[in-house]
Amino acid sequence: MALKLRHYFAAVGFTVLAGNGPPAAASLIILDSVTNCFSSQQSNTLDHLSATGSCHSGGAATGTASADLTTGTLGAFAQSAGVGAAEVEATFTNNIHFAPNQSVPLLVTMRFTGTISGGLMPSNTAAFRAAVINNGLQFGVTGADGATDVTASPNGQTGQGSFINSIVSATAASLARGQVDITLTETNTLHVGANGLDTSVGGFLEAQATGTGTSTAVDFLDPASVTFSVPDGTIFTSAGFLEAPPVVTTPTPEPASLALLGTALGGLVMMRRRKA
Repeated sequence: MALKLRHYFAAVGFTVLAGNGPPAAASLIILDSVTNCFSSQQSNTLDHLSATGSCHSGGAATGTASADLTTGTLGAFAQSAGVGAAEVEATFTNNIHFAPNQSVPLLVTMRFTGTISGGLMPSNTAAFRAAVINNGLQFGVTGADGATDVTASPNGQTGQGSFINSIVSATAASLARGQVDITLTETNTLHVGANGLDTSVGGFLEAQATGTGTSTAVDFLDPASVTFSVPDGTIFTSAGFLEAPPVVTTPTPEPASLALLGTALGGLVMMRRRKA
């Protein structure tokens, strides 16, 4: 089952990583929970960052989130126990610097898989949210729980700069409640000026479980994988999970080297003639 989605409205509940100013120059990892399953954590390092904890909101609920900038992966898990709620978020951004005077189509993709089990959550409650981050802005989907399948609604950042007409594509290999499998893609062409450009790519993943009398688990701990790509020949450096490819050059022989090469070839010709 495949589903193509487009967004036309601003995300609700998504963290805005960049406003009118330029993106931060450093890569960043954030773990958060609005239901206070654990304290907000933030790191500017490239080390693995994860958090686990318990929260009690009229009952027991637990949440787990993880982000790993070195591998470009995210995970989120929330579980209620009949009452109470848990909500966790994992975000990372990877800084990229593009060399001056380039036109760069920047493509960011994210595949995330998970399951929803137990009691059915209210239809007006988001079981999960996921987004790719391209040029510091988020573009993604919100998933609502259903008896057998989930509903993925387009949700993204619009109306800022060159992204006013930007489109996120969400292809669903499966929307079954027991096996959610969605791939997000977002692309936009960056026009890099004379001073170069610092920007960021990354991913966001949220899981939420709301108690409705029976235990509910929203499990997206199977690592979501984020990648980005640019055309061959693009000159850039990357601070996180993808290093800039090495520049491969073929050295041109210097005049002295060419003279030596000519002498050597001439010697080979003479040797062949003598043998003949």
